[in-house]
Amino acid sequence: MGAAVLAGPDVVACTELSTDGGPLAAQHDTVVVPGHRRRGLGTAVKAALAAHVHRHLPEVATVRTTVNADNGPVVGLNGRLGYRIGRRRLLVELPSPPALPR
Repeated sequence: MGAAVLAGPDVVACTELSTDGGPLAAQHDTVVVPGHRRRGLGTAVKAALAAHVHRHLPEVATVRTTVNADNGPVVGLNGRLGYRIGRRRLLVELPSPPALPR
């Protein structure tokens, strides 16, 4: 399920959420078109989707999302909506092509 903000026929902000029917839902990919950022649209779509889940999916006790710690605007947005840090993850990458041992 998702939430979006339209400007005429164009989607300018959106987010989505998935659930398997259990107590945990995963909120994904909040996106705001660059020309529409810093207007509260990311907050609006995340808040609308959270309210919808609260009203229509009472079995969901927790909504989890992942954000890059360097993405200050989204970290702040999540904090204002009541999200709290549950855990930190380390992302590792393998260079392409990988440096193979000799």
